[in-house]
Amino acid sequence: MGRKPRESTAVTKEFADRISELIQEKKETGLSHEEICTQAGVASGAMSEWASDTKTANIDSLYKIAKYFGVSTDYLLGLTDIRSPDVNIQKLAKETGLSEECIEALKTIHETDVVADKTGRVKYEFSETINFLVESEPDFSPIVWIGRYLSVPEIKADHYISVDGKVRKKSNCRSIDRDGFVDISQDVIEDAFLQRVASELMSIKLKLNADRNH
Repeated sequence: MGRKPRESTAVTKEFADRISELIQEKKETGLSHEEICTQAGVASGAMSEWASDTKTANIDSLYKIAKYFGVSTDYLLGLTDIRSPDVNIQKLAKETGLSEECIEALKTIHETDVVADKTGRVKYEFSETINFLVESEPDFSPIVWIGRYLSVPEIKADHYISVDGKVRKKSNCRSIDRDGFVDISQDVIEDAFLQRVASELMSIKLKLNADRNH
């Protein structure tokens, strides 16, 4: 009697999907399937079987695949959507909701400041600026206002808006309360939010300059 075919499960299907996606990403860089397998140190046929969910990779192969593609084994098995094998990045992504790309970009920004300090180059205080942007009170943070600006299309047209970005529903706004408010339009909303973002950024710039001069 022949060996009973392996049954697919949610885990093996997820593994196959993620392997297929990673292989495709490599192919988009110009590599062939055979080149990818050679670089990963696995047989071409085996890689195809894993990607088609007909066979399961053993522990050694799982390790090779994860190392080659630069992802965690948890990612390959569908236990997390965070690709990075770096446990620090995994923890930050889970605790903050930031993407791996964002965390890596923040690390690069910080390293730019560190290198500037060591080499005597102009330091642009990137990290300090980001701290100010994020640490501001929620209602006054430019980050919040930028988020509101980006969500403008979701604000309904049955509202009034003030020049500083306050929004009131028309049905809840008495005529005496309408001073400083105008009917909402896409241009009006964008202008109001951008004015607020610019105002808050200028406040942060003045604060940064004041701190540097002390």
